[in-house]
This record gives sequence, C-alpha cells and structure tokens, in this order.
Amino acid sequence: MKQTAIILLGLVSVIFVAKYSARLGEHGVISGVLYVLLFVGVAFAAMYFDSRSNLIATSRYMMLTVGGLTILSLVAVLVLPSGSRVGRLPAIEIWLSDLLAGAFPYHAPNLPSGFPVLFLLALPAYAVGNAGILEAAGIALFGAALLKIERNGTQNHWLPLLLLLLLPSVYYEILVRSELFFNMALVLALIIFTDECLAQKETKWKLAGVAILFGLVLSTRSVVGLAYVIYVLWRFRNDPLRGIGFTAIVVLTFLLTLAPFVLWNPALFFSNGPFSIQIGYLPLWIILLFLGTAAVAGFAVRGLREVIFATGLLLFAMVLIAFLLRVAEAGLHSTLYMDRFDISYFVFCTPFLLFSLQPPGGNSIIALRT
Repeated sequence: MKQTAIILLGLVSVIFVAKYSARLGEHGVISGVLYVLLFVGVAFAAMYFDSRSNLIATSRYMMLTVGGLTILSLVAVLVLPSGSRVGRLPAIEIWLSDLLAGAFPYHAPNLPSGFPVLFLLALPAYAVGNAGILEAAGIALFGAALLKIERNGTQNHWLPLLLLLLLPSVYYEILVRSELFFNMALVLALIIFTDECLAQKETKWKLAGVAILFGLVLSTRSVVGLAYVIYVLWRFRNDPLRGIGFTAIVVLTFLLTLAPFVLWNPALFFSNGPFSIQIGYLPLWIILLFLGTAAVAGFAVRGLREVIFATGLLLFAMVLIAFLLRVAEAGLHSTLYMDRFDISYFVFCTPFLLFSLQPPGGNSIIALRT
C-alpha cells in the first residue's frame, strides 16, 4: 500500500513538473526529471528508514510542525503575488460578490463548478480580503487529521509531512490560490474526526449531526461522493439500516443546500451550475463505473486506513482517465501545455495518499477493524 501511494504521488509530481518545467526551456525539463527522481528516491528512502527506526514524533513536535507549515503557507498566500491563468480564485470571488449583491451567482461567463457550501466556506476569508487563505486552512486540516491519530499515546506522522513538503502540487496550490487541497483535506478530516462517533451505535442524535456535516461537505464538489460511498459502505456494512438512515440525512442535507438556488433560477442553475460543469468531465457510464467500483471497495476494505487509500487510488484513477480522454481527443501537447485539461484536479488524491502512508498499529484509529 505504501509503495503504491508513493508511486502515485510521484506520478502526480511528474505531471506537474512536466508541464511547468517546460516553460523554463530544455534545462527546465532536465531539472524536472531530476526533481521527480529525487522525490521518488527520498520517498522510498524515508519509508525504508521509517520501517526500521524507532523515531517517533511527539504530539508537541507535531503540533509545532503543523502550526509552522500552516503559518508559512498563510504568509506565502498573503505576500506572494498570484500570477496564474487559473480562474479558481476569481470564480470564488465573483460567486460571493454576486450573491452578496443579490445577483444569481451561477451565470456565464463565470460558470463556477463548485456547490454552494464550497463558496460559503470561503466567505470568512473573502470578508477579510483574501479568499486564498483556504489553502493554508487545508494544510491545517490535513495536519489536524494526522494529529488525531493515536499510536500508543504518541504521534508518528513525519513521513506524510515530509512528502507533503516535496510535492510540487502543494506549492502550485499556494501560488495560484486554489482550494482543491483544502476541499479534500476537509473531507479527510471529517472522516477521521467523526469515525469514532459513528462506530458507537447508541448515539442516534450524534449520528444525525454527523450526517448533516457530511451533507454540507458533499455540497462542495460532486467528487466527494466517491469518498463517501467507500467510507459509508465500510462503516455500516454490519448495520445496513443505520447506514441507510445516515445516507438519507446526508442526501437530504445536500439537497437542501441546493434548494434556494434551484428555486431562485432553475434554468440557469441546471444549465450553468455545478452539475452541468462537473458531469461534463467524464461520460456518464464511466462515472457509474467508478461509483460501482467504490461500492465494491467499500465492502472489500478491512479498515479505515484502507478506506483512505482506496479513496486516493480511485480519485487518482478518475482524474487520470479524464486526462487520457482529453489526450485522445486533442493530443498530449495540447492537453498538457495548452491548457486543454486542468491538471490541478490531480490534487484531489494527494491528502488521502499522503495520509495512507501512516503506519497502522497499537491504538491507532487507522488500525484494522471488523
């Protein structure tokens, strides 16, 4: 599992480096190839060292590290200029400015692809004048999920954080003020922090509260549903009635977040809204195939750590297929170098793959469960 996660993270790095190092000319391409080799080499060396050493990061050390990385990313967002053609941050700003002005936010030419809660989560950052703060929040959420893990009363999370620092996609997200890592780190943190609650069968009201949270987070991007299918089927496979009730509340909450916009302007919502944009990336039959695969994975995985890994694996595969379909249509050069495909979607899998590098054991919440 660890080896596969590292290889996939390396492939994500290859794609980012291949695209952006080429802008530096021949030397940039050579540098890019060397960087990818360095990443894979360091990753496997670190994994080898981790498996044969007793080095354990304490909770205080982890808190300082996560806090430091969050502060550094926040400073970078506030200080460094955003010089990119990526329109994700402007889409958030236009959506919120339209909503606050009383205008319907899903309209051309903006065509935002996110569901309403994604933009509402950005509202506090937008209110202080920099919606790009979400990326720093994403790193904080990822670190918090790592800190949640307890292994014999200590923490052992240095390997995921080390590779996080080596991923070019993370620096890309900060520079372009993207929110994709934040979005997926939010899903990861939600699962990690609520799993113990869902494992307790007697807490019906807590179950409903967690389901509402899941429904709200689902109202960020449709791809979140893929992670939910795997997790919910695994968590409730021994108690299907609770699983059905939980799922019903999740779906109802999600629909309620959409209802105001559907009632406001149904024609524009369905023609310019998130469904028309997000579903357009893949044919419907491929989407259904991935949902079916996620369902099979939900019954096949043996513990939460495997749930996280399977989620990262399927997210990578889904984006890769969308990328290859565009390559078949427009050619590799146009797809990669002429912006015929947004490679930042490969960021979806990175929090899950990084987190799956965490070793199971002892009292860890990612140890195998039945």
